[in-house]
Amino acid sequence: MKPASRLITQGHRGARGVLPENTLVSFEYAMDAGVDRIEVDVNLSADDVLIVVHDETTNPDLVRDADGLWVGARTAWHGLPIGEIRSMDVGRIRPGSRYARRFPAQRSVDGARIPLFGEVAELAARHEHCGINIEIKCDPGAIPPRPQPGRFAEEIIAAIHRYDIATRVTVQSFNWQVVAAVRALDTSLVTGCLSSERPEFDTIGRGRQAASPWTNGLSVANFGGSVPAMVASMGVDYWASDFRDLDRGCIDEARGLGLEVHCWTVNEPGDMKRLISWGVDSIITDFPEELLALARGRAGH
Repeated sequence: MKPASRLITQGHRGARGVLPENTLVSFEYAMDAGVDRIEVDVNLSADDVLIVVHDETTNPDLVRDADGLWVGARTAWHGLPIGEIRSMDVGRIRPGSRYARRFPAQRSVDGARIPLFGEVAELAARHEHCGINIEIKCDPGAIPPRPQPGRFAEEIIAAIHRYDIATRVTVQSFNWQVVAAVRALDTSLVTGCLSSERPEFDTIGRGRQAASPWTNGLSVANFGGSVPAMVASMGVDYWASDFRDLDRGCIDEARGLGLEVHCWTVNEPGDMKRLISWGVDSIITDFPEELLALARGRAGH
């Protein structure tokens, strides 16, 4: 774990604001810029190969097939063999899409493939200063067949030890059942619980009669409405929240419970400065160079 005064900088999906997300070129760019960690999203193929890609299905705004055509209907990655997955091109955003309007400065790299987790681990091995923040993608509401939490945890842990990177990784998920499975198999790994309470994506379910499907059977109502307390009960090392859900009070509460506070996805300098002043432990951003400039300025004081 880090000293409290040192901000951990993380490149979100590499450097999504600059280069195609979750690609080797994007990861290397963030590593070369100097981030402490790259944040990567991990899914499983139909043949149980760990792949690095965000959505749990093919995304029509990001994925072209072997013929160079944008995919249509979404298909779950865990329903596709690795050979077909590796033939796809994720080197640019579909022009004219809403996604393209979000990242107008992103440079295209036609021919970029969905990486294997092993390729990312090998890349990180050549950048010894940089760790890997592994986000396990496992929607509890997905239509079966889907990777089961225990099976997913086994594959991730085996890969971490195969590439000898246990001391350089953190493991997190919105699906706390997966986090619990990882902890049950290997308590030496640094783990965290992701959360979001936004209208478009709410994993906490404040006000629900029953527990959210994301929180491993826990209900925030049983913790006095406190997300940090609920996260702490999981026995993890950190809480990774949507930055818009944070304030000084909950950050201080989490710290008092022994949790680090990580936040995502922070792209505006004003938000970065505010969160740094509040004492968060880590910031995840699509624009790592902007965050690094602020973090280095802070270290100089």
